[in-house]
Amino acid sequence: MDLGLPGLDGLEALRRMRQRGIRTPAIITTARDAVEDRISGFKAGADDYIVKPFALAELEQRISALLKRTLVESKRACGPLVMARDAYNA
Repeated sequence: MDLGLPGLDGLEALRRMRQRGIRTPAIITTARDAVEDRISGFKAGADDYIVKPFALAELEQRISALLKRTLVESKRACGPLVMARDAYNA
């Protein structure tokens, strides 16, 4: 989730998701690199926080690690996006 979303701050969107009980894993991607910003992200419910610019390989590994910890089912789908647990054994 990018913090610079149009119309609604990403932190507020994440807070609202968590207040509604939505437990979808969330990684914040942002250029905001201050410690206070990172702490705010975690307090809002983020599972991870990565500062731009970042290497795509690092993001892929963070996603992989998060999915290993959070996916109980073998597959989850949200519209056309399908997350398959077995695909993240790297």
